[in-house]
Amino acid sequence: MLESAKQRLCVGAAIGALVSTTILALGSASGVAATNNQGLPASAHPQEVILNPTTDTVVSVTPLTAAQYRALQIAAGEQTQGAGGAQPDISIRNPCDTGDGCYYTDTPPYADFGFYGTSGTYHGSWPYRAGFDTYSYSGFACWTGHCSATYPPYTYVSFTTDTTGTAYWIS
Repeated sequence: MLESAKQRLCVGAAIGALVSTTILALGSASGVAATNNQGLPASAHPQEVILNPTTDTVVSVTPLTAAQYRALQIAAGEQTQGAGGAQPDISIRNPCDTGDGCYYTDTPPYADFGFYGTSGTYHGSWPYRAGFDTYSYSGFACWTGHCSATYPPYTYVSFTTDTTGTAYWIS
């Protein structure tokens, strides 16, 4: 049910109900440790996830030190300052700021985009996405025809091939 809800989100179905479903399904209010739909444990420790965006298959998960996590962010071009923009659900800025969920590129002149604020989804079209970083949020990203699992804070997801991003959700 959760996976089909995410797939409906990817094709533009009603977002509010789907985000609520995702939060309830993944929350740990019952005392049960949260996991994402890939079967990975929710983690407060930094990690890098390598993801095949064509099949939404996790290739590998590697624990990171704080320094390794920050090095990945710097290599992806995340900055410490950026201009803000407003949207009803969450806000977006370019470049990513410290603490933002970040949808990044590895193809100049395309820009990285940071997402911040309260829980919500931002829709757009961002070509040449190389991956995303949840940083201080739980979150997932969508791209043409797919959405990722919901990952815990401090998860750095790299795609095996560039793709066009279509949505970014944070909580």
